[in-house]
Amino acid sequence: MYSELIAAEGPEVLYTLLQQKENEIEVAKTNLDYVTNILESIPNLDHSVPTVKLYEGVDGFKKMLEESLNATGEIQVFTYVELFSELLDPDYL
Repeated sequence: MYSELIAAEGPEVLYTLLQQKENEIEVAKTNLDYVTNILESIPNLDHSVPTVKLYEGVDGFKKMLEESLNATGEIQVFTYVELFSELLDPDYL
């Protein structure tokens, strides 16, 4: 028959573990500061610049319509109306 022996570490090990975790947190803070500085150095894009998107097919037409529901500002659409009305189900519209 085997006898098992379980031994606990001394309480000072808890302080060592705590110090390791504090060191890890300091490294994470340093990395966060570094990344934050990089992100802040990127100039903000002016969202008033026109964007041109190309949509094709039935799925493209539907995606364009769905995106326009959440859009702010002016939207201009250039499409072949006859084809547009043939491809999309009137119930969908």
